[in-house]
Amino acid sequence: MTAEAQDLQVVSSSETHCIATWHGVLIALWRKVPDLGRIDEVQKALSQLVRQVDSVCVLVVMEQGAGIPSSQARNGAADLMRSSRDSVVGWAVVIEGGGILRPTIRSVAVAAKLVARIKFPVQICATVNEATSWLENLPGAEACADSHVDHLPGAVAAARTHLTSTA
Repeated sequence: MTAEAQDLQVVSSSETHCIATWHGVLIALWRKVPDLGRIDEVQKALSQLVRQVDSVCVLVVMEQGAGIPSSQARNGAADLMRSSRDSVVGWAVVIEGGGILRPTIRSVAVAAKLVARIKFPVQICATVNEATSWLENLPGAEACADSHVDHLPGAVAAARTHLTSTA
């Protein structure tokens, strides 16, 4: 077992998602777009993480084919961002694959950021490695991962093992 896997705390997982924490990073992997119930699970995990660490980063990974969030999910995401605006250092969203999903999610994230009036930066990325590079250069993010931001891809890989197969 890798060090990243040992430090990963899985909050919730199924064939469609994995919500986990790794040091001060909340990781949300979505194979399918989340509904409000799953967004509520993220909120609870984030609230608990904020009580445990000084700095929190959020990494959301939308797998290829996850779909486009409904208006309810978009509103839920804006509420989630609003409720965490004083505790989050940065929020990275990885949109795997290409096509129309990336610009759509980018516009959803920008709208959510405006509606939520958040202070922290939000970055849309194509890969976990790109998100890791962005977080490495984000002031305060090193505290989120106990100065091990470069190990974040390993933590995401460990979280992916908790997505159960649909086959």
